Amino acid sequence: MRPFVISSFVPAADGWRRNIWLALLVVVSVAFNVPFACATPFAALATVATMTLLWNEALIFMLAVWFANQAVGFVLLDYPQTADSFIWGGIIGCSALIATLVSRLVMLKFRKKSAALPSFLAVFLAAVITYELTMFLAALTPLGGLDGFTFAVIGRVVSINILALAGLYGLNKIASGMGLMIKPEKLLVR
Repeated sequence: MRPFVISSFVPAADGWRRNIWLALLVVVSVAFNVPFACATPFAALATVATMTLLWNEALIFMLAVWFANQAVGFVLLDYPQTADSFIWGGIIGCSALIATLVSRLVMLKFRKKSAALPSFLAVFLAAVITYELTMFLAALTPLGGLDGFTFAVIGRVVSINILALAGLYGLNKIASGMGLMIKPEKLLVR
């Protein structure tokens, strides 16, 4: 089964071509983790995963992105190895998965009702809002962390997600030109 796409993103092809696209996404996500460890663009990655991968692949991909994020943080960036730090790591992973789930639901809702750009923006906004909201709700617990939700910090995170999404869009178009993606006219609606 091929994923249905509502935007100008082109979904991964079948077989080895899909694996190459998935590998490219994983490599790019690891590259995002080094400079943006605390602001990895999970919403942008959830959007692209939702729009180019099958449902189960998108979830596995997001788990891989989260694992890479945690590995970079704890191994390369010396995150403190405390209970709070490990709990926040789990919250980040849950937030990324929930953002992927919600973006998928929004994609399914809009796939036949709206033009590509508004639908695409709805999927991305759903991912950003869901990710930030779940993180904010966790910060309201005794774990704390509300200081990470200033307008400046949220603006930086959203800006990083927008830039990452633009870069991933470009990567998608390059991969499409290389034959790693399905031609839009050959898409099958699920």
